[in-house]
Amino acid sequence: MKKRFMYGMVCIVISGLLSGCIVIGGSPKCCPETVYMQGDATIQEIDAAGRLFSDSDKEAVYLAIAQRPGLSCGAQVHLVKAAYRLFSDSSKEAVLLALIYNPDMCAGTKAKILDNLHRLFSDSSKRKILDAFNERVLQPAPMMVVPPVEAIPPVEAQQ
Repeated sequence: MKKRFMYGMVCIVISGLLSGCIVIGGSPKCCPETVYMQGDATIQEIDAAGRLFSDSDKEAVYLAIAQRPGLSCGAQVHLVKAAYRLFSDSSKEAVLLALIYNPDMCAGTKAKILDNLHRLFSDSSKRKILDAFNERVLQPAPMMVVPPVEAIPPVEAQQ
């Protein structure tokens, strides 16, 4: 009986190690982004592009995705992770800049880019990324167009 129990425990531990997750008394802590991003077709598209052989092909697909309007925060963060796996700094820089200039960039994306900025070898690439964030902050807010007073119909007094 003890032998069976021991074999069972060994099998559970080995399967947990092979899957990358071991859950002890709670929810799994190993892969939160996998659970968070299930069902997002853009994430699947990013993963498919990551399996391409050529870095230039990956970069082209990543750039196209980074420039999309309405890109979800989860997809943006996933794209940042994928961009940092590209080989050349110029490829990484191009994808990251496209994300930064996307009007729908979220705070999580900015945090992920800055957390991994050390993964860029070139100081000039790092500087371009930081400058892009500064440009984003310094851009004036769009002016609200207010119609002239004559164009506003008078409000009749309610009785």
